[in-house]
Amino acid sequence: MRRGTRFLPLWILLALFAAGVTAVQRKLDRDRSVHFVDTRPVFLPNGKLLRWMSMGHTASFADVLWIQSVLYFGRRTLEDENPYYRYAIERGMLARELAGVSRPEVRIPSNPGFETLHTKLHRGFVSRGLVREIYPLLDRVTTLDPHFIHPYIFGGVYVLMDTGELDAAESLLLRGHRENPGSWKLAFYLGWYYWMFRGDVDQSRAYMERAVAVPGCPDYVFSLLRGVTRQANAWDLTIQYLRGILESTDNPEIRKKIQKELEALEEARK
Repeated sequence: MRRGTRFLPLWILLALFAAGVTAVQRKLDRDRSVHFVDTRPVFLPNGKLLRWMSMGHTASFADVLWIQSVLYFGRRTLEDENPYYRYAIERGMLARELAGVSRPEVRIPSNPGFETLHTKLHRGFVSRGLVREIYPLLDRVTTLDPHFIHPYIFGGVYVLMDTGELDAAESLLLRGHRENPGSWKLAFYLGWYYWMFRGDVDQSRAYMERAVAVPGCPDYVFSLLRGVTRQANAWDLTIQYLRGILESTDNPEIRKKIQKELEALEEARK
């Protein structure tokens, strides 16, 4: 069989899939041409059915759906860069349209000393209630390609800061960490999430510790681990854990960083 025809069924299937998604998106764009707020559901098969439809080419399907997910989010957020948002303001329609959207208040557990940072970080969760389908979309992307790291971080960090969907973001990050235990990024962002949004310094420290055990983990994660350790007053536990890593690994990069962090922790504990 000629190389050019071997993947013909895949390209035909991808073309049909992309054409269907594009047709739906164009219809939504036409329907939304006058209104910024559009909370109607996005209908897509569940992740398992999409995997079957991909005929083994799940990564390609995930890429297409990932692009659509980013576009969906970008066109429905309260951002100055969003032309739909600016249009609603210019026409004086924004307040009236937002009045018809359910936008529940988001309450963050208290983490002493972080109140001002929270205010600046989440910006009041301005887009809450406007992008209800973003997490189902990201769920499908990561079901198609569980090792695609960007959607987990996008939903667990950036979408969270704009919407305040704490439970959905936590679920996505946890699944990403289960599927990709060798990623320091997912362990780090889970630690950051529990520290900043749940006020759970013990959980935060546990995930930060997992992150620093992965080759390639940058120095700033070690610094954050030190800060969480100080807040949790868990010097002995953290030092014991890091010594265990030092004794169990031959990786020179990890050994060098762990030894440096142990010295810093011993000094900070004095």
